[in-house]
Amino acid sequence: MTICLRRTEEDLAVTKDEVIETKTEGVKIVSLMLSRRILGKERVEGVEFVRTRPGEKRGKGKGEVVAIEGSEFVLSADSVIVATGQRPEPLRLAAGKRGEEVLKADPDSFSSSMKGLYVAGDYLSGPSTVIQAVGMGRRAAERIIRDLTGKPFREKTVRMEETEITDRKRAWDYVPRREMPTVQPVQDRFRTPRTEVETGLSAGQAQEESKRCYLCYLHYEIDIERCIYCRYCIDVAPRDCIKLVKEVKTNDAGAITGFTETTHWGEVNAIMIDNSRCIRCGECMRVCPVNCISVTRVELTERMAQGGDHA
Repeated sequence: MTICLRRTEEDLAVTKDEVIETKTEGVKIVSLMLSRRILGKERVEGVEFVRTRPGEKRGKGKGEVVAIEGSEFVLSADSVIVATGQRPEPLRLAAGKRGEEVLKADPDSFSSSMKGLYVAGDYLSGPSTVIQAVGMGRRAAERIIRDLTGKPFREKTVRMEETEITDRKRAWDYVPRREMPTVQPVQDRFRTPRTEVETGLSAGQAQEESKRCYLCYLHYEIDIERCIYCRYCIDVAPRDCIKLVKEVKTNDAGAITGFTETTHWGEVNAIMIDNSRCIRCGECMRVCPVNCISVTRVELTERMAQGGDHA
């Protein structure tokens, strides 16, 4: 089997793992070729292609495909699967005063140009994953409830609670990514059409893989009012994540949005933890002589909307 691409392998909307598994199963992927016609009278005998080259980019999308005239060639084949993109078949509404109209949908509200009809999933977004489609269906259902009752069903909220030191080990930074186990040898994948190629991580493998998580929902913070600028936290930090700060930037709500770093003690107005680099090892908390470092669990979650009866 051969997959023929107008563009290159890097332009495929798939993961690298999928490409690797495809090649492992003996499928060839060839690039920069555009089909012109299928050859054969009684049956398929081949496909005529022409070579292509990348053209100019169209905004933020993919670049144009330019055919190189005179580069025609034929690839032998006994069957052809045409996969030139996926898009939903337009749903045409009944003809009215303006004639036949194509259904239009709003990706934000999921509502359509037909009253009472909501659209979600691949019809609205184009090709996506099952998880994305299920999530969109859930949001669409909540939007329908809101439109019918005039009240929101759920609302997003930030939950914050103090937590204990995490003791995430520095060595976990170097735990390699667990590769997904697959059916081996490859020939066994073709014994039945229902064979699942990916067999899943074992409990031990999943636990080892979880060590790679940086626990981003845990927020380490230094109480500037209590800090005595002893530098102990900076000295023990395994990564460059604790900063000498000249200026702290905040928004209208008082939340910290950024800071200006400095290397001169005469300019220091605060010592701050850069949570984008912190590995949550807790070393800074252990050495702080004035106990001015705290950990807060911060999670974006949902709750039933306040002030409404949804029974």
